[in-house]
Amino acid sequence: MSYNNLAYNLAGYIIEEVSGISWFEFVQSRILGPLGLARTYLRPPPSGTQNVTQCYNEFDDASIVPISGSKAGQDWFAGPSGGAVIVFLSNSLALNDVPDWVGQLILEELLQVPELERNYYIEVARTSVAENLKWYPAVVRELDEARKNGTSPRELTEYVGTYWDNIHVFKIVVDLEENKLYWRLQGLDSEKFPLEHYENDTFTWLLSRNELSRRGRWVGSGQGPAFWKAIFQCSDCGCIDKLYWAHDTGIPPVELTKVESNKLSSY
Repeated sequence: MSYNNLAYNLAGYIIEEVSGISWFEFVQSRILGPLGLARTYLRPPPSGTQNVTQCYNEFDDASIVPISGSKAGQDWFAGPSGGAVIVFLSNSLALNDVPDWVGQLILEELLQVPELERNYYIEVARTSVAENLKWYPAVVRELDEARKNGTSPRELTEYVGTYWDNIHVFKIVVDLEENKLYWRLQGLDSEKFPLEHYENDTFTWLLSRNELSRRGRWVGSGQGPAFWKAIFQCSDCGCIDKLYWAHDTGIPPVELTKVESNKLSSY
């Protein structure tokens, strides 16, 4: 079993279909509003809202860059016998699991763990940062080593189109702009990435690590070479009509089918 968010996405579509309103409106009116959470949103708050927590990602030199959207992390610890609960929130995607370790550090103090039995988090932080930064050059190296040299793509216009999964929940839109291909996950401009030819009908969408951080993408282990490949496939007639993408580790690529432009209005 592999974790991904598409099941949550499907549940959101069901709620919208049954309620007749958007997911945002449903949660605001049925949950957040009755609880009196007037400053809690599932989308960017209205312009002019003051004292809003900004989310951040980190570059490979540990400097930070603000990112848009809600990407906060959270966790908690509870000690029932002592009546203590530790709750901590993070508004950045760090080079390691600092929020968790801060909580553990406080927990060790509350439990009065003997000094010699405590974790040395500073050393753990240094080691984990070094390990975290290894994944990007490793992925680049693996992609380069597996590439078939000397191949060429088709005419780029052949790849252009809208590709849907078999239940019409997830789509990828492929555009051609100034003789360069881009794909947009779910058709969103915020999820638009350039496609670079890799081999035959396969392209990659891997940017530099810092650029991925700036875009608010997850930048860490667990995303091997297959994740960064967009694999197109042609039908018996020789026309490109399939797109394959391994969106998660340990599962086969999802198959998306190109939908003709005159049929898109039905989706």
